[in-house]
Amino acid sequence: MGTRRFLHLGPLCAAGLLLALTCTQAAAQPAAVQAPAPPPVAQPERFASRGVFYFPGSVRCPLAGVGTRGEYHSNRLAIDDQFSQVTIDRPAHRIVFSNTHSYDKKQLVGDLIFLGVGTTEAGLRVPVGIHLKLEKKGNEFIAGAHAHPTVRESMVRAEFEPFEVVLKNGSSETVALTPAEALTTIREPSIGLRLASKLLEAWDNLEGVKQDPTQPGFILVDVSFGFGLGGLGQKIIRGQIVSVAGGSGNVELMRKGSLPEMLRGGVWELRLRALSNLPGDAFERDLFLIGLDGVPLLKPLAKEGMEKDNMLTIRLRSGRGTVFFGNQGSPIPNAADVARDYLEFNALGAVLFHQVEVRVKSN
Repeated sequence: MGTRRFLHLGPLCAAGLLLALTCTQAAAQPAAVQAPAPPPVAQPERFASRGVFYFPGSVRCPLAGVGTRGEYHSNRLAIDDQFSQVTIDRPAHRIVFSNTHSYDKKQLVGDLIFLGVGTTEAGLRVPVGIHLKLEKKGNEFIAGAHAHPTVRESMVRAEFEPFEVVLKNGSSETVALTPAEALTTIREPSIGLRLASKLLEAWDNLEGVKQDPTQPGFILVDVSFGFGLGGLGQKIIRGQIVSVAGGSGNVELMRKGSLPEMLRGGVWELRLRALSNLPGDAFERDLFLIGLDGVPLLKPLAKEGMEKDNMLTIRLRSGRGTVFFGNQGSPIPNAADVARDYLEFNALGAVLFHQVEVRVKSN
């Protein structure tokens, strides 16, 4: 079994990889003819409730065309409670995040992720993201920004929506992020993030494995993740993307080399198996971010976590889907959106997406 080390996926919680900060990117892709970016909206947009909101920018989404979200809705705002109000002024490139509530202990109140395209020293154009995490303790904001790269090579340039983010707590106003600071996070990642990336291990479980893609159960991607150095790593979780349907249908989709087309047709399963006992907080916010927190079947997962060898499965059949956990299933009508949100904006999902792109293009 081969070992393959991937990029830093965010500050990783020892309780479980799914608590990782939500990485947003897919694999590097060749330039393609794209629809023009949407024009700026005339009036600022306002959000004042707990939820996850996507808004357009100048960067086209890696999975454009999947689900109902717009092709250029490549920026995400998450508000974690009822005490925040956010104004997004695209023409002015300004976001104001207001929260006057006082918290007894440090608490996550929201975050922003901006997808972009970076250029390496070798001239390769690759997806990259800027993640701004917002917390409060008392009435003081605690903000931190960092990049989510998809390659190890240094980046010298980047294209992204150049927002200034302002924080208001009722008594003061602070600029948490400027376009120049966002570019710096991409070009000059902190020492801490560079060290963290060396501790994350990923094992390619398909190395040397021979399969027949026409048979049901063909495994397209199979990666285990954990922490450690060399042979001392501890495996945390295993992610697989599996072709459920036999015959030529899924095979033809794979030959086209387009993950969006694969997700719009065919029958696929995304499987997440715990390789260690994982507490509920390793899943609770991720379920919220991808829109599955309201599924009754998954309430125990968010509350009690996942024991070793338990598995969460999302089955996608021509855009419709079912989620399975604990030998039970529940339909999810927005399955294509869930899959797209997970693969574009989740740490583990982004790596699985990368491996799909590599695998289908190599066949």
